[in-house]
Amino acid sequence: MTETQLVNQILGYVRALGIFAWRQNTSGIWVHSTQSYRPSRVRGLPDILGVIPERCFILSARCHGKMLGLEVKRPGGKAEPHQQMMLDELRRHGAVVGVVHSWDETRMLLGESGILTRNA
Repeated sequence: MTETQLVNQILGYVRALGIFAWRQNTSGIWVHSTQSYRPSRVRGLPDILGVIPERCFILSARCHGKMLGLEVKRPGGKAEPHQQMMLDELRRHGAVVGVVHSWDETRMLLGESGILTRNA
């Protein structure tokens, strides 16, 4: 399975749990005139970002949530140093983050974080 296929599988799983999540493209923006990518301004962002719903105030439709950041790697792969630094910083600010190699590891991370008890 390619990393892109794995990202899509994990993204489908977290969305099925009711987590608002998306694939964060970090390769930059394609510039047609120069036929090249303009680099992303923020290095190390996880492959999947999202917001885990915590609670909503129905009358005002205001919700409070927790950030999710998943760096997806093929089996045996490790986060690059700049990616790990970003994950550590997001974790320090209260986000649920991790390096995952499979759907099952994602499920375990969310379970250990107490997310599955609220959303599964």
